[in-house]
Amino acid sequence: MRKPKPKAPMFPPQKAPWDPAVLSHPLSGPTEALLFASDRPLSAEDIQRIFANADIRASLEQIQGALNEMHRLYSDSSRGMHLIEVAGGFQFRSNQQYTKLIRKLFQFRPPRLSTAALECLSTVAYRQPVTRSEIDAIRGVDSGGVLRSLIERRLIIVVGRHNAPGRPYLYGTSPEFLEFFGLNNLTELPNMAGMLTPEQGEADPNAASDYILAQATEDEPLPEDFMPEPVETPELQDGSSDEPVDEGPSA
Repeated sequence: MRKPKPKAPMFPPQKAPWDPAVLSHPLSGPTEALLFASDRPLSAEDIQRIFANADIRASLEQIQGALNEMHRLYSDSSRGMHLIEVAGGFQFRSNQQYTKLIRKLFQFRPPRLSTAALECLSTVAYRQPVTRSEIDAIRGVDSGGVLRSLIERRLIIVVGRHNAPGRPYLYGTSPEFLEFFGLNNLTELPNMAGMLTPEQGEADPNAASDYILAQATEDEPLPEDFMPEPVETPELQDGSSDEPVDEGPSA
């Protein structure tokens, strides 16, 4: 009985000489592996800490050199993914020109925010730290339910309490907000000077929410598990659960 002929390898050996300049930095390989496996952005300090746990000695300058090399490698428009700086760290993101293709792979719709959520989120982003009563005054409607929804999605967080009667909560954006919109920090938000109403000279929340909506629809689709479990609400000193909304001034 004749033995079957072995199949040719799917990826034949590279005939042309490999260019060592593609990944010449000794830390590029392990750094690339960490970034590829991580489900969140990693800073140079994060990578250094992981290296130390694996008995790999590396300075922040060496790690930054590896990151710079990979950024050059993955910046080509023909690449399927890019290395970007987001939420204070580095993360691989798929090339946006393949967004429709990736949606076919996962068969899901990217998470969307309602108009009310966009208004509330843009108000927090540009006015933080801000109380619920201030958000209500800007929007002209009650924002309690919308705030709870945004907190459950971890796009905004409670950052403290206002030093005023009733000690209302102060709200701000979260690291997940930066990651969601592909921002490295809040300074990358457009200048509010371009969003002023000519009559009042004040920031127009509709213009801000339009910008956030544009960013959300232009970004690549996010995995379904991006929305984590709701965060626990803060606890009062007496142990009772406190809702993440302002209580208002005490009587």
